Amino acid sequence: MKFYEMFTIMGELPQPYGSFHLCWFIGVFAVGFALSFLLRKRSDKTLRIVIGVLWFIMFSLEIIKLIGNNSHMENGQVIGNFDPSTLSFQFCSLPIYFLPVVAFARKGKTRDIFAFFLGTYGFIAGLVTYIFPSTIFSDAVFFNYHTFIHHGIQIITGLILLIRYFDKMSVKDLFRTFVLFFITVIGARLLNELMHGYYPNNLNVDYFYLSPYTEREFPVVGNIKQIAPYSAFVLGYIVSFTFLSGACYGVTKGIQCIFNTFKSRKG
Repeated sequence: MKFYEMFTIMGELPQPYGSFHLCWFIGVFAVGFALSFLLRKRSDKTLRIVIGVLWFIMFSLEIIKLIGNNSHMENGQVIGNFDPSTLSFQFCSLPIYFLPVVAFARKGKTRDIFAFFLGTYGFIAGLVTYIFPSTIFSDAVFFNYHTFIHHGIQIITGLILLIRYFDKMSVKDLFRTFVLFFITVIGARLLNELMHGYYPNNLNVDYFYLSPYTEREFPVVGNIKQIAPYSAFVLGYIVSFTFLSGACYGVTKGIQCIFNTFKSRKG
C-alpha cells in the first residue's frame, strides 16, 4: 500500500525549458561528458561496471513504472490491470535490452555493434526526448522523475559509448547499426498489429510511435503522419533517425580529425 502511494503524488506540470527541464538537461550532459572522458582510456572492466550500474538503475525504475502503470486502487486495495500500451517496447526502451550486451557479453563484433548502436541511435533517441519533452511531462511526480532519469541515462550511456568507440567505428559498422535499427522498427510494427488485434479499442497502444491506428503526437516527423500517407511517415521516421545517428558519427570523426591535425602541427 505505502509502496503504491508514490504513484499518487501529484505536482505542478513541468514546462518545456522551465527550471525542472533545464536543470536535468544541464546536469545530464555535465555527468555524461565527465564520465565519457573519465572512461575514455579506462579498462574494459571499469566500463562494464559503469554501464552495468546505469543499466540496473534504468531497469529497476522501469519495473517500478510498470507496476504503477498496470495497477490501481479500489476499495483500499491495489488491483492489477494489464495495459498493453505500457509495455516497454519503445525506441527509448531499447537500452533496457541492449545495455546488458555491452555490460556482460564477451568482447567481439556483436558487442561492438550494440555499443555503436547505443552511441548513435540510442543517444539520438534520448536527446530528441530531452529537446522535445512536452509529450512526456506528467503531473504525477514519480513518472516525471522516471522519464528524466531513464532518458538521462540513455544520453549518458550514449555519450560514453560514442566517445569510447568512435575511433573503432567504420562506415560498414554504421550500416550494421542501421540494420539493427531496421529490425527493431519491423518488430515494433508487427507488435503494433498484434496488439491492435487483441486490444482494438485501446488507442494508446503505439510502440515506437509507429501505429497507424493512433494519432499520438511525435516530434518533427509526426507532422508527416497528419498530411501524408502512413508509408511516408514511416520512411521519414527511419530516414530522420538514421541521418541524425550518422551525423553523430560524422561530427565525432570530424572533431577527431581537427584535434589530430592541431596536435600534429603543434608537435
